[in-house]
Amino acid sequence: MLDDPVVVHFTDGSTLSGYGDDFDHHDSEILLRDATTDEHVTVYLHQVKVVCFVRNLFASGVVRNREMPPLLHHSSERRVEIVFKDGEKMGGTVALSEPPTHGFFVTPLNQNANSIRIYVNPSEVVSFRFVT
Repeated sequence: MLDDPVVVHFTDGSTLSGYGDDFDHHDSEILLRDATTDEHVTVYLHQVKVVCFVRNLFASGVVRNREMPPLLHHSSERRVEIVFKDGEKMGGTVALSEPPTHGFFVTPLNQNANSIRIYVNPSEVVSFRFVT
């Protein structure tokens, strides 16, 4: 079922909002249901910068006036700072022990952010560092 709200940010700067399912970081493509047209769209992960699993497709930034359950940060997760090719910076936590060679998932530090979990395409990253 394609029912998880996601926002895809492509390497060319365009975005696609829709509904998808959880996927594995080793997958090469994902299937989404476009929120505007309701059509099924195949998204190739080598063409994306990030895929954001969100609470609300139509919110920007922080979701306010809603009580959100706390996000569970596992003890194995480490805090990171990421810089993308386009200059955007992102902080969060990852369940990695060394810099990634494949796509990976980041959990945002802000528990009230609209994004719950973010898939990152490592070919779009220019700097990845663990923060102690």
